[in-house]
Amino acid sequence: VAEDKSQSNTVVPLGEELLHNVTLLLNTHESQLRTSSYMVKSTERKIVSLEEECNEMINRKEGIDNRITKMKFAVEVLGEAEKLIDAMSTMMKDNDCEKLDFAMDGLNNILAKLYDNFSKEERKSLNFESTLVPSIVQPVIEAVISSLNPLAIELTWMDHLATGIDKLCIAVGSDSEAYSLREMIFTDIIVPWISTAMNSSKWDPVVNVEVGLKTHEALLTCVDKSFLGAEVEEN
Repeated sequence: VAEDKSQSNTVVPLGEELLHNVTLLLNTHESQLRTSSYMVKSTERKIVSLEEECNEMINRKEGIDNRITKMKFAVEVLGEAEKLIDAMSTMMKDNDCEKLDFAMDGLNNILAKLYDNFSKEERKSLNFESTLVPSIVQPVIEAVISSLNPLAIELTWMDHLATGIDKLCIAVGSDSEAYSLREMIFTDIIVPWISTAMNSSKWDPVVNVEVGLKTHEALLTCVDKSFLGAEVEEN
């Protein structure tokens, strides 16, 4: 009888056992749910990160494709400059001003295409001012003046030059880039051309001093007209 009583005292009630088992299951599933939730959130963050990387790569590819397209366009424009030089070498114009106007109009069309298709940031990255534009403008203008004697040019020719430069600067648009273009044309092309002629043994500064003075005055008038006219427009 005593043994039966002790055994009855150690038996766990069915309700408590069920409660224990249910609690154990709940704790186990709760832990699993927490782990699953963490994995889901972690996966979602990875998906967002991958989408951002994918979009960034797409944008980079589009930027590279756009750059390639524009570089091809720039090469085509350079080809147009070469065609312009070839056309000038075969043109049958006796009037020096007409030759100059033809060249400047061609350059105007070329620069307009370039500056309309490239942003200011792109022009800066491609060294428009220091490299690309001079490589287009300089050969064309040099092709015009190669057969001319600067000591025999008329003031009218210099007027046409100033007018042509103004048109180029309008195509460029930006004031700072336009100023660089004017400076490049005079400093790197026109002034050396005239200086070379004046330093030549073919010109006697004593006998033909009037010719030199006339050329010098024509150059100054052209420079004043170009630069001072630009300042008036800006103001």
